[in-house]
Amino acid sequence: MIDIARVLGTAFFKNQRLAQKTKRTRFDFLITNNIIAREDLHEAMSRARKANATVEAVLQSDFNVSKEQIGKSLAYFLQDPFSSPTTRRWRSPATC
Repeated sequence: MIDIARVLGTAFFKNQRLAQKTKRTRFDFLITNNIIAREDLHEAMSRARKANATVEAVLQSDFNVSKEQIGKSLAYFLQDPFSSPTTRRWRSPATC
């Protein structure tokens, strides 16, 4: 019984340590939904750094990721619902 507990304890510890090593990014949604591969994300980050551009701009221009997909990914990361700027209704200052 003690051996089983020791093995399970070790397994849970290693699993927890592995989970802590993987840091969440704002692009996890894109990877988990197979919109882009992890290697493509690393490539986009590298290109963005070299071009002094945002990762989002590189994803849109070089990897054909739409604004809506990036918005959904950011919403997933921030745990906040996404609404496209084109669908929002803005109130004019006169009606406020």
